[in-house]
Amino acid sequence: MTRWLVLFLCLIPNPTYACSPVKGYRVPTNFELVGKASLIVLARVRSGPDDVTDMAPAVELEPVRVLKGVLPGDPLRVEGALAWNGDPIAAMPTPLSLSHVSTGIGACVRMFYPKGGLVVAMFVPTPARMKRDYPGSMMQIFDPFARVVEDVESEDGIWVRAVEVYVALQAGSGKAGLRAAVERKRAALAVQREDIAAQAMAADLAYYLDMTGSGKDRMAAQTHWKYLDLPDETAAFIGSASLKGAILRCRKGGTALEVYWPPEEGEASALRIGGQNFALTPASLELSPEMKSRSATVAFDGALDTALRTGTADAGMVTGNGAIVAPPLDILQKFGPRCAALRKPAERN
Repeated sequence: MTRWLVLFLCLIPNPTYACSPVKGYRVPTNFELVGKASLIVLARVRSGPDDVTDMAPAVELEPVRVLKGVLPGDPLRVEGALAWNGDPIAAMPTPLSLSHVSTGIGACVRMFYPKGGLVVAMFVPTPARMKRDYPGSMMQIFDPFARVVEDVESEDGIWVRAVEVYVALQAGSGKAGLRAAVERKRAALAVQREDIAAQAMAADLAYYLDMTGSGKDRMAAQTHWKYLDLPDETAAFIGSASLKGAILRCRKGGTALEVYWPPEEGEASALRIGGQNFALTPASLELSPEMKSRSATVAFDGALDTALRTGTADAGMVTGNGAIVAPPLDILQKFGPRCAALRKPAERN
C-alpha cells in the first residue's frame, strides 16, 4: 500500500520553499500537539494572497470559538495563500490520522486555504528573536507535517470535538496521572462502536499511547484505511505493511467511484461499506503503467453516499480470496463528501 501512496504523491507539484526535519524527527501526535499549543481556535479564513510569494504570515483568520487559551488583541495569521496553481482551493477536511496534503509538498507546513473555510488552528507566543518575521503576539506552531491548521467540516466536526476532549483531559489530569487518564478515555470511546467520532478518537489516542510508549504503531501491522486528498481527486486505501489491498478513487468531473485492487486477489465481487455490499462494474482503468491492477466502478448513488458518510461497520473489498476489510474510522466519512464535491454538477442534481 505504501508504494501506491508514493506514486500518487509524485503527481503533486512542489513549491519553492522546502524544509528538512532533523534526523530522528517524529511528527507529534495530535494529543501532544494540543498539549503544546498555547492557543487553539476554531476560525474562518478571512483573507490572504492568491500566491505564496514569501514565508510571511499573510492568511488572516477570524476566530469563531476559542478551544484553548485566550485570544490576543492583534489578528491571527498563518503562512500560505488562497489559491493552488492559480485555482481557488476547496475545503478539504482531513481524518485525524492525516494532515493537509500541502504539508507534504515542500514547506512541511500547510500552505493553501479556502477563503471562508472553517479551520482549527494552533498557536504559541511569538519568541522575541522571531518578531521581525512574525510580528504578531502569537505565531502558528511549526512542527513539520503536523495538524497545526486543518479544515473541519462544521463547527462541531470530529477534529473540533477531539481537540475539546484532549484539552479537557490535559487540564483535568496531572502529569503523573495523564497516561492512565488517556487509557481510560480511549477504552470508553472504543466501546461506542456506532459513533464515528468516538472510534476515530479512540484510534488517535491509541496511536498517542503507542508513540509515547513502545514507539511502534500497532495499527501499521494491521489491515487499515489510509487517505489522500488532492484538489482534483481523492483516494482511500485499504491494506497493511504486508498487504497491497485496494484503492477507492474519485476524480474531478467523474461520474462513478473507481476501484482498483491487485491482480493476485482475483475477481472482486463487491465493495462493502456500512454493512452493505455495492455491486462492481468491470472497467479498464489504469493507475499508472507501473501499477498493475484490476479495476471496476461503483455507481455513486444516494445509498453509497450515505454509507460512506455514516457507516461504522468494517469496510473494504470482497474478492475471490475473501474479504479485505477494516474499521473505516473517520476516513470514509471524509472521502464520501469529497467524492460528491468532485463529481460533475449535473451528476449531483
